[in-house]
Amino acid sequence: MSVGFENGIVLQGADLQVGEGRARLELTWIVTRPLWVVQNPADDPTIFVHLFTCNGDIAALADGAALGGAYPFRLARAGDEITDVREFALDVSDPAGCYTGETGLFRPADGSRLSATGADGQRLVNDLLPLAP
Repeated sequence: MSVGFENGIVLQGADLQVGEGRARLELTWIVTRPLWVVQNPADDPTIFVHLFTCNGDIAALADGAALGGAYPFRLARAGDEITDVREFALDVSDPAGCYTGETGLFRPADGSRLSATGADGQRLVNDLLPLAP
């Protein structure tokens, strides 16, 4: 699995695990070129994670900078690998234990998503990667 985002950020892996009222998502990002031109923190690409029950109810939202803001993408060098782990409680539980999700990158300044392209070179619908446990 490989999803390329504009600005040279690649999502190399996504592992979602859902248990009793909790979820864990491990995202592996690779920076292919430096983003030092991003000077304003409000322009730094930010990760969004949305989890849903299979009925479409929001179970959890986990938007925010990689590594809790400790290593923003704008500070990364070409070739850097960032493994971002998010653990969170589910706001809504599904009796059947059925969950789906989505992840991608957005600009906090205006909320717009960075364009995302799959390994086949096609732009992803809504510029996001669907997630499943």
